[in-house]
Amino acid sequence: RAPGSILRDAARANPRLPVAEDLLMKPIELEFLGPAGALVVGQRFPIGAEATTISGRVPRQPGAGPTIIVNDDRVTSGRSGHCRIWIEEEAAWIGDCGSDNGTFLLREDGREPAGSVVSPTALSCGDVVQIVEYRFVVRESGS
Repeated sequence: RAPGSILRDAARANPRLPVAEDLLMKPIELEFLGPAGALVVGQRFPIGAEATTISGRVPRQPGAGPTIIVNDDRVTSGRSGHCRIWIEEEAAWIGDCGSDNGTFLLREDGREPAGSVVSPTALSCGDVVQIVEYRFVVRESGS
């Protein structure tokens, strides 16, 4: 992709979701909020340039980066997982991988629903990613 293309595409697709200035150039991680099961509440997963995939089961075509598996058949996944989160162009992004149940984003620590993630969408610290009932919050690393 040409430099800036993801930023422009995301702005066109959903102008209500601006690029998150608070995440530019800061290392981030996902913190698992629950419910407990295959993952431990409070468990943290670093996010980097190689996309982190969230999946219900082991994806048939896993990406090059790490995979978070919630071990739940209700988390229906495409061949490459349910959704991916990555760092590109100095911002954090999330994209659905063609899942059946969708990936949802809640702003401001889960208080403000932003809707379903369809195309790459910029993330901010405090955003909550929800897949079925599983929730992860975006945090600055070490916070």
